[in-house]
Amino acid sequence: MNIKTYVSKPQLIKKNHIASASCRQNGYTLLNVLFSLSVFLLISGSLAAIFHLFLSRQQEHDGFTQQEWMISIEQMMNECKESQAVKTAEDGSVLICTNLSGQDIRFDIYHSMIRKRVDGKGHVPILDHITAMKADIENGVVLLKIESEDQKVYQTAFPVYSYLGGG
Repeated sequence: MNIKTYVSKPQLIKKNHIASASCRQNGYTLLNVLFSLSVFLLISGSLAAIFHLFLSRQQEHDGFTQQEWMISIEQMMNECKESQAVKTAEDGSVLICTNLSGQDIRFDIYHSMIRKRVDGKGHVPILDHITAMKADIENGVVLLKIESEDQKVYQTAFPVYSYLGGG
């Protein structure tokens, strides 16, 4: 065995091609770059969502966020605004809005949430993690007082247009 025989046979020495074997190119093609870029963007986009999920301030299970409070009040206010009559029942723990079709929309406490029911049917959760609700109507204004499970008291007031001659 001599050294010449090993060096003189080029078929024994093979190069690894990074690009596809059919193109016979060394290096990246535009298709490889686009694929790598799409994988990178997919991973980095997913990481941003995961970081936001884990690093953002999480609300405790014994309360609700300000955004939940505002959305629930807007829902109740819109129902009362579109109704022809608004009244309270059961010492203010139930708010009843009668719409123009004659349907009674009730906002009442069910376990630890305020739920919305139409004519005694359905169950639409409006606000969760509460312990008490007190509604009162004075001079065409609904006064709403809600206590959360962490003993914070939230209060709001909104006009009832049927009492003001608008409904």
